[in-house]
Amino acid sequence: MLRKYLSELQALYAEAIDILNDLLIGSSADVVRGLCARFQILQDYFALRYREARAHAISALGDVEARFYFP
Repeated sequence: MLRKYLSELQALYAEAIDILNDLLIGSSADVVRGLCARFQILQDYFALRYREARAHAISALGDVEARFYFP
C-alpha cells in the first residue's frame, strides 16, 4: 500500500512539473488560467495523498523511521 501511495505522489509531482513548465512557455491568458486550475487540483490532491501516505508509513514503519521519508 505504501508503494502505491509513493507511486501516486511521484506521478502527481511529475504532472505538477509539467504544468509549471507549460506555464513558463505558454503566454495565452486562457492557457495560463487552465494550467493554474489544474495545478490547484493537483496540489490539493497531493496534500491529501501525502497525509494518507504519511499515516500509513507511520503505522508500518513507526513514527521515528517514517519521519525520514515524510517530514
